[in-house]
Amino acid sequence: MSKVISNGLLAAAIILFSASSMADVKFEAGVSSGYQSNLINDNNDIDDISTTASGRIYLYPLSFMEISGAGEYTYYGETYKISNLLTGGEITLIPSWKDSPLRPYVKGSFYGSRYRRDFSGFDNNSGTVSAGLMYRAASQLHLRLGGKYTQTSYIDNDIYDQKTIEFFMGANKTFWKNNTLDIEAGFGTADYSSIRGDLDPFADILDGVPDTFLVEKNLKSWYISPRFSRPLGSKTGMNITYTYRSFTNDSAGIIFGSSSENLSPWSSLWEGQSVTATIKTMFFTDAIVTAGAGYFEKRYLRTLEESQYFIYMQLGPPRHDYQSRLFFKIQRPIVTKSGWFIEPSLSVEIVTNESTTEIVRMDLDNMPIDHRYDYDDFSIFWGLILRR
Repeated sequence: MSKVISNGLLAAAIILFSASSMADVKFEAGVSSGYQSNLINDNNDIDDISTTASGRIYLYPLSFMEISGAGEYTYYGETYKISNLLTGGEITLIPSWKDSPLRPYVKGSFYGSRYRRDFSGFDNNSGTVSAGLMYRAASQLHLRLGGKYTQTSYIDNDIYDQKTIEFFMGANKTFWKNNTLDIEAGFGTADYSSIRGDLDPFADILDGVPDTFLVEKNLKSWYISPRFSRPLGSKTGMNITYTYRSFTNDSAGIIFGSSSENLSPWSSLWEGQSVTATIKTMFFTDAIVTAGAGYFEKRYLRTLEESQYFIYMQLGPPRHDYQSRLFFKIQRPIVTKSGWFIEPSLSVEIVTNESTTEIVRMDLDNMPIDHRYDYDDFSIFWGLILRR
């Protein structure tokens, strides 16, 4: 497998190098490092320090085309076994016509993630194709619609495979000079493998999940998200975003694997509502400060709870979380005389999560109730971006 990846990266590098001789080229490199107090986002409170190095090259062979290739490696200190490499590329087409209010776009991307041997079950490839149309209906009114198809395939365990189709439409209106209201709504479907609800997690599933225990299902969902933004003076702006997401046919679905937010394929698959408020301001004329808060109410699909630390007895316990977030970021863009863009940054985030989930844990001597998803998390990261 490593040979295939190496050959693929070499071929991509040759293509990008060849194309660069006849196209405009831009480069971007970045590095970030920091501490997170709750890496797995559960009550095990596993903390660690991680460092990420990344690079991306952009090619512009035509005026309406952008091609990019990227690589990113994240290394963890104590939990080094989840260190991973992400590689891939994108191509974007945005044709435009003079004086036309229409602007279509088409985008395709492919990325692959590879982990160390002990976590190679999370190795996956993901491809996405999206297309949309933006329409300037008036000087201060813009409309948009589009769709996206995504397929994610796990190399060693196809039980996590997902295929999703999404459609959206939205409008952006500026009124009373500087106030902006943006509204977007969408509908999506996702194919996934569900575990049969009549199984016994010990007698049937403890030694694995054969294909006979699975049922192919299609999850349907929709969302609506309005966002209001406006300036607060000459150097400060604010926005408030509300999102409501709902499943329409999830009553019998049970997925395999933890729904925690680190490695789980299902961490972004939830219904509920959220509201986020953000303020951004210029500080000392040069630095950009962003601060905000968010509140999330999430209900996940039922899950067969499993991890490397414990095996849990319930098959598909319900999980309903209430989460609050505080975040802060300061960044300092610098443009040198030679044309380089440099941006150091510092970000801090505090998370508190409370969950209704009560899981009976299998220990040697007893079976206590475990409030696994009641947790707090603190993270602080610095970063540096270099672009030319």
